[in-house]
Amino acid sequence: FGETDFVVLSRTDSREEFMKTLEQIMNMEEIERTSTMIVAKVIKEDPRLQI
Repeated sequence: FGETDFVVLSRTDSREEFMKTLEQIMNMEEIERTSTMIVAKVIKEDPRLQI
């Protein structure tokens, strides 16, 4: 119904692991396109939100 259908939050230990995860998502037949944003630095993290 809009530009975004799903939001996926992912935490990885390395850039390589991130790229592998992103490639797996992009290779899914049902995925038409992706938009990726990366957090450069975490200022404050709320432990109530488990990822």
